[in-house]
Amino acid sequence: MLYLFWYFGTNNRWRKNYVQKVETNAEKEAFKEIWRKIAAEKKFTFEEEEETEKFLFWEGDTPIGTMEFVPYNPTVFTTVENEFPFSSLPEIRNNKGKVWEVDKVGFLPEYRKKGYLKWIIDCLMYHYELHQHEYSICLFEYKFYRLLRIFFKKYPMQQVGEPFVVKGEIDPSVPAIIHIPTVYKIYCEQKSGIYKNKNDEYISLVVFCLFI
Repeated sequence: MLYLFWYFGTNNRWRKNYVQKVETNAEKEAFKEIWRKIAAEKKFTFEEEEETEKFLFWEGDTPIGTMEFVPYNPTVFTTVENEFPFSSLPEIRNNKGKVWEVDKVGFLPEYRKKGYLKWIIDCLMYHYELHQHEYSICLFEYKFYRLLRIFFKKYPMQQVGEPFVVKGEIDPSVPAIIHIPTVYKIYCEQKSGIYKNKNDEYISLVVFCLFI
């Protein structure tokens, strides 16, 4: 499948539209402070990893939420493999080097009922445009996972195990995998309108790319 991406390789476009990849020390500190508050509230173990890709969600000039991605390489470092054997899944095992872990997803409490949940998909797509990977894997808090399944019912998100309680935490977590190219196709169709040609290739409309 062929896509004409509407991300143009600059962080500035996304910064205007609420998602920003963390690059500066000030942004790293903002990320750490937000996640520290969320972790304390949810009784999560606060962990700080340096070799990850971090993103901030913004309301105007105020950072209000976080999302983090970790290259999946359980022999080097992992946030999830010690809790659930994702490496035993054929989808993951057969896509070595094309899998990322999703971690530290959350918004500060005062911003959770303002319609910002959809930004999570936007961030997933931003990250996909940067790396062109096959799968994202994650351990979602059970209640949060159910909320995502309802809110993003059009997007395929596969639960791959029964809910369980991670050591040191209170609420159960759900192991899930997401085939990102499939989600991206659906996302582009919803955002811009896509036509299917005789070669079974999907192309985003250029007009939309020029005006968003």
